[in-house]
Amino acid sequence: MIEWRSILIAASLAGLISCGSETKKSKSLDADSSDLATTESPSSPLDERPSATLQPLRPNTVAPEVSRTDSLKKSLSQSLRDQNSSQTGAIVQNILALDPLDAQALNAQGVLFYRKAQWDAAQLFFQKALKQKPNSFEILNNMGLVAIGKKDFAEALKYFRRALQQNPEDFSVNANIGTLFVRQGDLNKASVPLETAYKKNPKNAPVAHHYALTLKSAQKIEIAEMVLTQAIKENPSNQYLIMNLAGLYIENKNQIAQGQEWLKKIKFYGVQPDLKTRLSELEIKAKSK
Repeated sequence: MIEWRSILIAASLAGLISCGSETKKSKSLDADSSDLATTESPSSPLDERPSATLQPLRPNTVAPEVSRTDSLKKSLSQSLRDQNSSQTGAIVQNILALDPLDAQALNAQGVLFYRKAQWDAAQLFFQKALKQKPNSFEILNNMGLVAIGKKDFAEALKYFRRALQQNPEDFSVNANIGTLFVRQGDLNKASVPLETAYKKNPKNAPVAHHYALTLKSAQKIEIAEMVLTQAIKENPSNQYLIMNLAGLYIENKNQIAQGQEWLKKIKFYGVQPDLKTRLSELEIKAKSK
């Protein structure tokens, strides 16, 4: 079967674009912007430069004999996963020369423009692809990401919800809509989609970040601790995860010594500029307890 791809917004925020099955990182925002720091990644949709996890679209049928178009589409799926823009662009042009209305190629061209933050051009090609595949959750997801790039969060939410109607269990769509709710400060609405995304991929740092936020907001401190601890095992040098866990120990569990140990690890790695204020806050709180 030939793959199709969609985008995902995931990282600290969780942004994923659909061109296939790859998952990229994005930025995470806390309600007060101090608890959950953001992780830098070119694929963060709710960031200054949103990005996505590209999900490939899947054709309904495959001919018994592999045609030239089928062969090109297989190469297209691989080049999207490899993020080989020049190769992807060449394959897209070859496919569109054979079939100007091919939804997979149109979607892929939209992804290329999306990665360059060329929102209008990306939107144009996603719209063309959506016209051919109106129920494609991958393309609907990508339309939502473009809307985020254009700062139209209400429109993004509409597309993500339509994508969820088509595929309620998709990791990228759940991560993206959950991240969007976090960005809007609605941790209650974010909890269900982020839980779904987390269960699909507990190793994803941005999703774990946001899911832990919703758990903390719901006073499910022990589960939040478990989520962060497991995420750190998979991402041992991720300062944002470590900072969040340190904050949990110092502010919520009153386990000061344990929290301070995690702060020492952050210092060992060399504190990232955007974490210095949060580090100072936690150190002051630890000393005052």
